[in-house]
Amino acid sequence: MSFDGEIAVSVSLDASSVGKTAFGTPLILVPLADGDYAITGIGVAPANTITIVGDHTAHFKDGDELRIYASTGNDGIYTCSGDAVFGAGNTTITTAEDIDDATVDGGVLIDEFLNFYKEYSLPSELSADQALFGVAADVDEIGYAFTQSPRPKTIAVGVWGSEHATIKDALDDLWELYQGFYGFAVKDATDADYVASPNTGTASLWAETNGRILFADSDDADIPGSAVEATSIAALAKAAGLEYTVVCYHPTPAEMLGWALCCKYFAFSPDSYATIAYCQTLTGVTAQSYTSGIQTIMDGKYANYYTTMGGVGAFGKGYTAKGRWLDVRVSADWAAARIREDLMQAFVNASNAGRRIPYTDAGFKILEGLTLVVLQRGEGVGHFIEGSSAVQMPALADVTPAQRTARSLTYEFGAQPSGAVQSVTVAGTVSVSFTAPTA
Repeated sequence: MSFDGEIAVSVSLDASSVGKTAFGTPLILVPLADGDYAITGIGVAPANTITIVGDHTAHFKDGDELRIYASTGNDGIYTCSGDAVFGAGNTTITTAEDIDDATVDGGVLIDEFLNFYKEYSLPSELSADQALFGVAADVDEIGYAFTQSPRPKTIAVGVWGSEHATIKDALDDLWELYQGFYGFAVKDATDADYVASPNTGTASLWAETNGRILFADSDDADIPGSAVEATSIAALAKAAGLEYTVVCYHPTPAEMLGWALCCKYFAFSPDSYATIAYCQTLTGVTAQSYTSGIQTIMDGKYANYYTTMGGVGAFGKGYTAKGRWLDVRVSADWAAARIREDLMQAFVNASNAGRRIPYTDAGFKILEGLTLVVLQRGEGVGHFIEGSSAVQMPALADVTPAQRTARSLTYEFGAQPSGAVQSVTVAGTVSVSFTAPTA
């Protein structure tokens, strides 16, 4: 008799898997140098033409797709009907689909960024699209992602369209079509694009609304220079208590401290690692020497910076603008995402197998068990202190008739974050009279 029977593999066809929240694909939002054009003329059906300035016929061949965005009434995907034509300084594109609104506004994106983003896994792929981003230096800045160690397997480049009224509008359009990122940065943004007062139309407003981590770079000298100023993005973000905004100060904006950290930090999947931002060494970012007084000023604003630890480049200190540690925010979001996903999967599996999760104490126990499994997984990874997790599930007898009728259940869970040692004070004694303490 062989041992073949010792290996058993089964595949369930009960139900499809629910979607999983992605933590490991950083996104950088960029304004395109080519491939994004303002609409300067519209021909409604039956003409169905779009006019843009310049010769861009190479991007609009018969059968190519394009997207109109930020328009009054023509947003959507269109197909080129025949090759675009250049004349009198303009490119005219004819579409197979009807164009119904005669208002001349909005922009056009080429098919490479049809859904407002494109994913890249290799530096060579970025280099191949250099013309879309600008010059080699622009590719290098985006490509800092791939110089980190470890590096993310894939990054996403999102489009900040020339016709988007605000950066928030660009992120809203992107989010409708792509939600595969958690941490993100913005290339060539001004401080006012990140945080403003009042905070409308900004990247930080979008991040807070959608629960995604914004790494906001600034070279504003007031951040390290004044303890009392109130206008830098660090001061504004702190005053607003921004939970999902990580302000990163560096005197050289092109080194993109925040983007570099975003890429390295999320190369460590929270499914397997409970990493922290403190003392992360980054490639392509020049470490700065700061006095303790300047560091105290920046720490007081919850601004992050890049200096050294023992002569090695080190990120510090890992704050969000609310004053929380970034790793605690990530651990909490990881637990919420995985618990939600496991509960959704349980409902889908039960229904598609002809069963249900009953509204009984036994059914509640199923949900409690699924929740606790995620929390204990978090303990094993290092997000939470071992043994600190708990689920508070009501008994059926304590649920109101209205809740039972609505088939709605409310319960709570909790866990203690494991934290991290980031500062040490050691007192030592060297003396002939020193005696080691006894147990």
